[in-house]
Amino acid sequence: MKATLMLLAAVLLISGCATQRTVTITTQPPDALIKVNNVERGTSPVIEKFVFQQPTDVFYVTALRKGFQDQTVTVTREGVSDSLKVTLKPYVRKISMIIQPVPAIISIDGRPLTPEPVSVFSADVPFSVDPKDNWVDHTLTAERTGYIKDEQVVKWSDTTSLYTLKLDLMRKDVKITTDPAGAKAYIDNEEVGTTPLTIRQRPFEYDTSAGAGTGAWVDHTIKVAKPGYDPIETKLSWDDGKTDYPITLVPKHKRVKLTTDPAGAEVKIDGTPVRQDANGVAMADLIYTPINDKGELRTYKAHITKKTADAEYYPVDLTLAWEEGKVDYPIKLREILSQPTAATELAIVRESEDWAVRAKAVSTISMKFVTDPAGDQPQKVADAPKGQTIGSLSISPDGQFLVYSLISTTQSGPKSVMYRVRADGTGGSTALSDGRSLDATPSYTAAGDKIVFSSNRAGKRLSIWAINSDGLGGVTRYTTGESNDLWPVVDASAKPRLFYQAHIDTRPDPRLYVVRVDSSLQTDLTTLGGLEPKVSPRNDAVVYTLPNDKTGKRDIYRVSDRGGAPENLTSDDDNINPSFDSNGGRIAFASDRGKEAEDGRNNFDIWIMDVANSGQPKQITRNGSVDDLPVFDPTGDAVYFRSNRGGSWGIWRISVK
Repeated sequence: MKATLMLLAAVLLISGCATQRTVTITTQPPDALIKVNNVERGTSPVIEKFVFQQPTDVFYVTALRKGFQDQTVTVTREGVSDSLKVTLKPYVRKISMIIQPVPAIISIDGRPLTPEPVSVFSADVPFSVDPKDNWVDHTLTAERTGYIKDEQVVKWSDTTSLYTLKLDLMRKDVKITTDPAGAKAYIDNEEVGTTPLTIRQRPFEYDTSAGAGTGAWVDHTIKVAKPGYDPIETKLSWDDGKTDYPITLVPKHKRVKLTTDPAGAEVKIDGTPVRQDANGVAMADLIYTPINDKGELRTYKAHITKKTADAEYYPVDLTLAWEEGKVDYPIKLREILSQPTAATELAIVRESEDWAVRAKAVSTISMKFVTDPAGDQPQKVADAPKGQTIGSLSISPDGQFLVYSLISTTQSGPKSVMYRVRADGTGGSTALSDGRSLDATPSYTAAGDKIVFSSNRAGKRLSIWAINSDGLGGVTRYTTGESNDLWPVVDASAKPRLFYQAHIDTRPDPRLYVVRVDSSLQTDLTTLGGLEPKVSPRNDAVVYTLPNDKTGKRDIYRVSDRGGAPENLTSDDDNINPSFDSNGGRIAFASDRGKEAEDGRNNFDIWIMDVANSGQPKQITRNGSVDDLPVFDPTGDAVYFRSNRGGSWGIWRISVK
């Protein structure tokens, strides 16, 4: 039977009633299982012979592969060719996505699914297997500029089809350092710490409000502040991931301008000379660094001086503080109107157990100007030659003449020459002694016919002598004791008396003696001694000065012409050179109780006190130079005095009406 069938088939084939086709079957992917009419024929590729008995015969070729949908293709006699390729389709899942917090571009396996950012999206996702027949996962990505992209893996085995992708803000470490360290740091006015500091993974916002494809990083502000420095602000943004933000704190600084009047003064700041511009303005750049944690700023010391051939000015010391950035410093220089002026004084000094006469060089202060700031102005009567000093002066009872001494120093010791000059300063001076001896402290007698004075012309000691008031005739010696006698004055008594200052070797203090001119009997007026005696025109009292052993300052006392307990007329300060007026009601004297307006120092001026009210003296001169040795004009309307005003010693007259 079998043989019969085969024979029949062969016959039919030969006869042309049946058709046979040989077909190569391939698949995509290439290793799929091939079934023909549900009969397995092996894995692709497969060579299959199709025999079509009838024109309507159909064969069914099925390709099967894990991870792909089964695919069946029909083969007919009319449509068959020598090759057949079966393409298998992967499995597909529909998934949905939600993107937060902003729309984003969606990609799967790196392939963008949306051209513009979206917040929600759905897509069909094909699934397949790898060569080892494992399901291939897909990577779902959401990306947007300014955010960290989010990725999720989509698996065939997932039980959900809804996926949420969350975009996180970009983050980076922010390291803030300052030079110097220790500044408080703020971000958008919120304190974040003290430098140096690091803020870990700080988020940064991206502004997407302008719409898709546009936007910008949101800027923030770093501010650092440290006491003593100006706060500094700088921008903080994503800055391409930059992490380090170093900030240099700038100390306060300013360019100061010191303008002096007069211009051109030398200016030093902290000892360093400061350059000046063409106008004489000193300019310097000063940096004010803090000196402590409180932010207190350093200061500078400016020292301004000016000295020319014609003038010198008081130095000015100025503190240059920050002062809210003040830069202009106008400086008015005050000319030094005082000057040193040399003087030679006669000094009676104690050497061993004896008193000796010595010349003492002293430096005094005089003013360059000769006027007083207010009131009547003095007039100069006589000048001392350069290198000589006026020692004392006296006025004649008629007010016509002045007698004075000029002291100088020679190799053999001090010398003093007496001169006479008219009280109005006319006619020049006339020498009354030859200058070969020391002739000092001249004084007119009350009668005006003689001048008494102290001289060493008879030996080493000083004694009292007298000459006629015109300087003519002989010289009469009044004292001959073993003492140094100075400051003689003769009163107007019927029997004239000589009052003088005596330095006795057996006594440590100067004594005040009175003796009748026609007698040698001496009276010691006080138990304490004294200096510079002047007798009252009333012949009833003597004024003199007495040093204070503790302070060295001198006060003026008054004692009876017959001696006794003295009355202290002044206190404090240094008060010297007392002299009565013509009726004995007032006393002119020199005192350093006044303050010099120029520099605040004490200096000797002329004062007048009423004997009856000695506690309220009146100041007469105010120049700032040394004004001393006052004597009243006989009228009582003027006072003559010695002064170094103007830089040279002279005799001056001032009205005291």
